[in-house]
Parts: sequence; structure tokens; C-alpha cells
Amino acid sequence: MKKKKSPHAKDMSHQYRPWLAGLAARAWKVVEVGVYQGRLTSYLARNTTAQIWAVDHWRGPAAYPGCGLVVNEKTERQFRKRLNRWIQGGRVVVVKMESVEAAAFLLEAHGPVFDLVFIDASHDYESVKADIEAWRPCVKAGGILCGHDINWPGVQKAVHEVFPDYRIGGGFCWWTEVGR
Repeated sequence: MKKKKSPHAKDMSHQYRPWLAGLAARAWKVVEVGVYQGRLTSYLARNTTAQIWAVDHWRGPAAYPGCGLVVNEKTERQFRKRLNRWIQGGRVVVVKMESVEAAAFLLEAHGPVFDLVFIDASHDYESVKADIEAWRPCVKAGGILCGHDINWPGVQKAVHEVFPDYRIGGGFCWWTEVGR
């Protein structure tokens, strides 16, 4: 029996990686929210000089409902193994927290200093809207707030409510410049 592909799997060509790396190439401080196994994180670390804060809680499949991803303690180990050299070198900072909690923590610790925040965590409407509202204050003026999977209904609804004039880039990515 052929396994049904999820909307997330549809974009596994990773056409968004070079697009995102292009944005990150102009950034000093990047946040990736929802890092899963770290494939995008390692791509960014290899292709930019930015410092990357990698945010995930790695607590289970509820983080990615309906997309067939398995998230467990092995997933976090795979992430850490893949990113070990950049974690050890300080280029990648692991933030093992819920997204909204991590945003509050980083805002208090650093202020609005992030050039680029990429959201690819939970894809339901409530979570995406909460992520956008939590991370928006962390982005410095002129920085970019963006995310993946605009083709998911929950993502699209939340993004459109907060940023009716959002733009599309890199396949299924949405983005907007944050002003102050």
C-alpha cells in the first residue's frame, strides 16, 4: 500500500532552503522555530555565517499533527548529532522550550535583535498565530519574520490575519519585513 504524502512532504524538494539561506546570508542573528532533525539548521550553518538559535521541544507528534512526522527522543539525538560541530563552536544555540516560551525568554535576554525568524513548528491555526505574535517583538526593525507551509490551512489563516500583505518566497514560505 502506497503511503499518502502530507502537505509537508510535498515540499521535500527543499526549494526553500536556498531562498532562506539568501535571507540568512544578510543576517547576524537567526532563529529557526521547529527544527525537527536539523536538516534546515545544518544547511543554514553550512551556507551562512549567522548565529542560529534552534528552538524545539522535541516532545512528540502533536507538534506536527497530520503530517506523519515522528518526533521523540531519537529525533532530538539526530538533531544534536547532525549539528554537534556548530553547537560546540557556538554558531548554533539550542533552545529546548515551547516556541512561545522561548520567544519570551530570548526577548528578555537579548531584546529585539534578531534579523530573521523562521517559523516551522506546529501548523494549526492557534499555534501559528501564537508563534507569530510571540516572535514578532523579537525581530529588529527591518528584520524578516517568515515561515513555512503557507499551503496548510491553519498557517495560511493565521498569517493572513496578522499580515494581510504577506509575501511568498521559496516555494511554500511566507514572509514580511517587520517595522517598528
